Amino acid sequence: MTFQVTNLNTNKISEFANRAQFLYEMEQIETRHLATNTMGHYKLTHLNAKTNEVLEEKTVEIPPTEGDLQQSLKDFGVVEGGGGLFSRRKPKQALKVPPQSVSEPEESNPVNIDEVEQVSPISDTKTNLPTSNNVVPSSSYTGSKLNIVSFGKIVAWLVVLFLALYGAGVSHTIAVGLKTGAIKTTQSTPKQTSTVSDMSDEHEVDVFSRYFIGAYLSNSDLDNFISTKVSNKPFDKVTTTAVLLEKVQTKDKQTYEMTYVISYNKDDKTKSSRFKFTVKKAKKAMYGYEVTKLPKESDYPG
Repeated sequence: MTFQVTNLNTNKISEFANRAQFLYEMEQIETRHLATNTMGHYKLTHLNAKTNEVLEEKTVEIPPTEGDLQQSLKDFGVVEGGGGLFSRRKPKQALKVPPQSVSEPEESNPVNIDEVEQVSPISDTKTNLPTSNNVVPSSSYTGSKLNIVSFGKIVAWLVVLFLALYGAGVSHTIAVGLKTGAIKTTQSTPKQTSTVSDMSDEHEVDVFSRYFIGAYLSNSDLDNFISTKVSNKPFDKVTTTAVLLEKVQTKDKQTYEMTYVISYNKDDKTKSSRFKFTVKKAKKAMYGYEVTKLPKESDYPG
């Protein structure tokens, strides 16, 4: 008997003188493909040693996608040619015999399986190959995995502790800040007896006072502006160029002391003076306010 193995990927042909060498080579091919994580296609041919007549032929994938390579080859190569008749026999076990340790048998005397039974079968040898299904993690690997898990738990607890302490610190800082801000706000609150707190009243008083100043400096009728208790003392007629509010003070909720800086032209000269006068709320007055003390002029700055 003669066996041929043709690599369909490279078209390389290997020939073996007996079935034991052929099976051994098939196991080596499968081992190489498993180790390199590759796949090959092979054509297997069983020939008559005398006539080169093809007795059997099949194509296989190595490693097979389904089933087992040994199982698919268990009946391949057991057909012996002779007078056109075929006889089959099943070996007790698939044999692993290195090519160099088995001599080529005579054509009339096939290999006696009982004589080489001491050799380890292929199935036993294959179980020693490293595969992904029978790899057992070592104790060092398991210990490393446990150490990683323990370390992860420790890190998680440290993160939680840090966040808790950080949150407490931020809360304390905010509380102190709010308390400090409240104290500063209280300290900076002006006394209502010294300045105007109601912006609406201040605006109304300012508008009335500007109207009054315009009439006063232009020597117009002041009956609608001054109190009946105040005697009118006319001011020399001038032309104002600027009227700026400097200060508003209140003695009570009804009386306001107004101070303005006014620039005006007189005798072709421009002068700036400070005018201070008193305004009081009056419901019966035309504008709701009346002047209870006429303006007093002083130098500005000064």
